[in-house]
Amino acid sequence: MTTTAQTSTATIRVATEADLDRIVEMCRAFVHALPAWRDRVADDPEHVRATALSVIDHGRVFLATTGEETIGLLAAIVFTHPVTNHRIGAEVIWWVEPAARRTGAGRALFEAAESWATAEGATAMQGSAYRDAPLGRLYERWGYQPMELVYQKTLT
Repeated sequence: MTTTAQTSTATIRVATEADLDRIVEMCRAFVHALPAWRDRVADDPEHVRATALSVIDHGRVFLATTGEETIGLLAAIVFTHPVTNHRIGAEVIWWVEPAARRTGAGRALFEAAESWATAEGATAMQGSAYRDAPLGRLYERWGYQPMELVYQKTLT
């Protein structure tokens, strides 16, 4: 797979360690933008940096850029599902700056991740959306089907 792809609005490229500061910045924007996550995710830039570095080393982080500006990211991994034994691609975090939404950059990021996951032997790709979020309808328009609803209880 090539490391860059051009869309009508953005260039999609694979992130490197040199991109870590911008990746951390966008991941923190994601957490702060979604009230449902704000109380569940520690605002810990060093943890975000370590996680991003792990995905760069063991998966892929794709960046959408316009000129010198990075406007979005999609971090993805491929894993073997413990029940089905299928290779599955999974979105870890997906963020497009609000001003760059509805430009095709988000879809281009997902297409890059899908292509990479396929090349890595994945037979399916997963994306996640918070319960009742409009994002679920977007996934369905792209051909994704809801599979499971995760239930969680906070333990003290």
